[in-house]
Amino acid sequence: MLRQETTFVLSLFLYGLLWSGCGQPTQLTPVLTDEAFTAQEQTLVTTTPAVAAGNAHTVVLKENRTVWTWGGNYFGQLGDGTEADRRHPRRVGNLKDITAISAGSYFTLALKADGSVWSWGDNYAGQLGDGTNARRHHPVQVQGLSNVIALAAGDYHSLALKADGSVWSWGDNYYGQLGDGTVGASAVPVQVQGLTGVIAIAAGDYYTLALKSDGTVWGWGDNAQGQLGDGTTDASSFPVQVQGLSDVTVIAVGSTHSLALKADGTLWAWGDNSYGQLGDGTTNSSVSPVQVSSISGASAIVAGSSHSLALITGEVYAWGDNYYGQLGDGTTNTSVTPVPAQGLTGVTSIAAGGFYTVALVNGAVKAWGDNYFGQLGDGTLDSSPAPVQVMGFNNIISVAASENNHLALKEDGTVWTWSDSGTTAPVQINGLTGVTAIVASSAHALALKADGTVWAWGANSYGQLGDGTVTSRSTPRRVQGLTSVIAVATGDRHSLALKADGTVWAWGYNSWSQLGDGGYANRSTPVRSKITGVKAITAGYGYSLYLKADGTVWGVGYSQSGALGASSTVYLIATQIQGITGVTSIVAGGHHVAAVTAHDLMWTWGYNSDGQVCHGSTDNNMTPIMCPYVPVYTVAAGYKHTLVLFRGGYLYAWGDNASGQLGNGTTNDSGESSNFVSVYPSMTMISTSETRSLALHTDNSVWAWGGGTTAPTQVEGITDTHPTAFTVTP
Repeated sequence: MLRQETTFVLSLFLYGLLWSGCGQPTQLTPVLTDEAFTAQEQTLVTTTPAVAAGNAHTVVLKENRTVWTWGGNYFGQLGDGTEADRRHPRRVGNLKDITAISAGSYFTLALKADGSVWSWGDNYAGQLGDGTNARRHHPVQVQGLSNVIALAAGDYHSLALKADGSVWSWGDNYYGQLGDGTVGASAVPVQVQGLTGVIAIAAGDYYTLALKSDGTVWGWGDNAQGQLGDGTTDASSFPVQVQGLSDVTVIAVGSTHSLALKADGTLWAWGDNSYGQLGDGTTNSSVSPVQVSSISGASAIVAGSSHSLALITGEVYAWGDNYYGQLGDGTTNTSVTPVPAQGLTGVTSIAAGGFYTVALVNGAVKAWGDNYFGQLGDGTLDSSPAPVQVMGFNNIISVAASENNHLALKEDGTVWTWSDSGTTAPVQINGLTGVTAIVASSAHALALKADGTVWAWGANSYGQLGDGTVTSRSTPRRVQGLTSVIAVATGDRHSLALKADGTVWAWGYNSWSQLGDGGYANRSTPVRSKITGVKAITAGYGYSLYLKADGTVWGVGYSQSGALGASSTVYLIATQIQGITGVTSIVAGGHHVAAVTAHDLMWTWGYNSDGQVCHGSTDNNMTPIMCPYVPVYTVAAGYKHTLVLFRGGYLYAWGDNASGQLGNGTTNDSGESSNFVSVYPSMTMISTSETRSLALHTDNSVWAWGGGTTAPTQVEGITDTHPTAFTVTP
């Protein structure tokens, strides 16, 4: 964390004031002809695969519409829930059906096939568009947007192009870069004034360009270097036309310079030219377009902080600043005219970051230039003046602790299992592929597949496997009658599934009515719970909890010691937990509960025999209390212990420690939140069972403790040690 704090200051000075994660939106924006555009409707063009580059983080959209990131992560711009930099690609959670991406300085945007927009990372100026200024480490939906077909991200502002040709913007507006006629920032989208018929957008540091269907280009925002191209250096809070340009088909912007490709194949540039980024053979800035030398027939153009690139018949040509080797010509010599990048053919897409460049080459990803934060993805921090191969692993994306056999889910959809703290070598569970989520109780496990089906194995005395029997299984069997499932959860002896329509289905032990069906009969096949509008589920010992879309928490079953808000009460139907709203995630322990609310605040309640609730005593809590610790990333709850992962990857634990499950080298219980788990920082995921704990590190290693082992031990044989070429194919 200390390195991140110090390097951020350097990054902000070198990059943040100079560059805005721009240039790449042109790669993501469908460019339509006049005939293809109507004022009523434009068609969303699938743009996979694609690549985007931010200040120092890289984003790739694969053919299967999943998003992958690596590089700098101080603001959570990688979307993995942490603030730890990463040198290799990792998938962004369960984000899917993405058709376009864009990277700002320290934040990221993604467009879904349904026309909605999602964002994560830095949000100090409201550039995430969620109505707040809160930093987000996971994707959140931009408010009030639909029918979007293209995105652009600047330094601290964002834009969306709708199918009707209108442009919407949000975030910083100091120079009028939102184009709404004001200089007031907005944390929600506002419409750009006086602009219709737009077919492409691009965002610079503090300004914006738009391409209209008639081939004209319009700009607004900062203009100190003439980057608006209107013949002046006057900023504008509303669109002004770029002088002398017509028949433009593609646009791109750098930090303070702009590019436009015309239908005749010529390339034009204007704005700052301190490093020759206009490509006209000089270093003279220009307030109106000048022609770039020696470029004809380009199919794509992008711009970084102070360098520019063009893609011509599968080859890359670059010019401008080359201090870090971002031109890719094998040198660090600045060039005022285009030079070819070394050894590249078959390039299909390019993106320019602050001081580096990324390209898709025959399905692989290559990068060159600055690598201070690992943004080149080759596993090093060494800058490179020539293209290097981005390397990847079959990463572990999830772990699930159990009293019998722990589980790990890999990016390829396979599930692996081992016992205790890595005392037996992990083995793959046969016949289980395409898995997207795993959960486990002390004695049974569930796997959710990408096709929406659920598979189960383990103990089945009460029908908790959902296969219509009470026969225990050592191999996975499909849960009967379930489709369109998006999440699963396990209680002690019962199971839950959440469907895409917000309904919950349950099966297994039901003596406390924990299945939520209003009865007490055990079920060996799923039955619908009496609740709707649910977005997340969790289950404890004899009870179930539901998080609704409105941020309220509801519970059903046995409320021992206040788990559901009252002591020793059985709830036959779901009842709202009082005293807490705005919840974003919940987790159930044995008989205690933890919830995270907006702004990463943590709340706990319920059974507290060993100090597992966060107030430092052993008194039970019938109502939620707020813990004095922020910012919380995620929480895991065992039978009588709690793990909390803080932003930055630091892990703390409290509660029962008879089996070493707190990971502090002792077996002494702790009711204090200051109990630090003796494991390396930069953890990204945690899981608990009755007396055991697991943690996943950003380096892809898994650590286990508890069950008699008092200190975290690395699980051997599960982490890939030999990276392979990262590709955009699934």
